Amino acid sequence: MKFLVVGDKEEPLLYDYFDKSRFPGIDLILSTGDLRPGYLSFLMTMFNKPLYYVRGNHDIIYREKPPKGGRNIDGQIVT
Repeated sequence: MKFLVVGDKEEPLLYDYFDKSRFPGIDLILSTGDLRPGYLSFLMTMFNKPLYYVRGNHDIIYREKPPKGGRNIDGQIVT
């Protein structure tokens, strides 16, 4: 199983130069926090893969506006 793990810093070049073929075989996206919900929604849309995330210490906005379609796995065991 292949994960795309993201956290802390967005890659702005993905917005303009996204090429799915550069990321073959991704099964899911895992966010370790401190990314805007819109960025995570963009990744889910472009890869068409599920998103699992934990909130970072700067992710206060997630309480009001979590990443659409993502699953908060903070404090959970996921199998």
